[in-house]
Amino acid sequence: MTRVAPQAALIVPVREAEPVVGELRQRYDATAAIGVPAHITLLYPFVSPNEIIEKDLHKLQAIAKQTTAFEFYLSGVGRFTDTVYLQPSPRAPFISLIKAFVDAFPDYPPYGGLHTASIPHLTVARESEPEALERIEDEVRLLMAKQRAIQCYCNNFALIVNTEGRWVTQQRFSLVASETNDD
Repeated sequence: MTRVAPQAALIVPVREAEPVVGELRQRYDATAAIGVPAHITLLYPFVSPNEIIEKDLHKLQAIAKQTTAFEFYLSGVGRFTDTVYLQPSPRAPFISLIKAFVDAFPDYPPYGGLHTASIPHLTVARESEPEALERIEDEVRLLMAKQRAIQCYCNNFALIVNTEGRWVTQQRFSLVASETNDD
């Protein structure tokens, strides 16, 4: 068995997306097979699981206590060089969370600092062959045209870790419940 370097990430699990894109993720996103749920990445890589200390967990809890739960939709389809993804709307709450994590953990820029900006997204497929990715993108666009939008609710974020070749949720951090308006 191949040893993996311990890894950690902060994500917003999006269970509402699983019935819609779960099968596509199983076919086209290798991380689905190793335990990563449909999600929007907030910070990866994060502190190695072997190095996470109580102070780190307290920082995460403080961020959760300062963040109000929110509704969002997945409707747009986007594409990076090797990835087809769904776009969340609004994006601002995700960007605010990413900023809060970067401020709290400056040694861990999103994606190791490879990109100048973080674009919140839910990966559906990864493929290095451009023509295959184009076919997959068409498949996702057709699916979403039938589906319209996936209504989602973010009331927590999760710390997920991979120490033995499979990702597992180590801890969830509940956001502040949003107040409903009963007008």
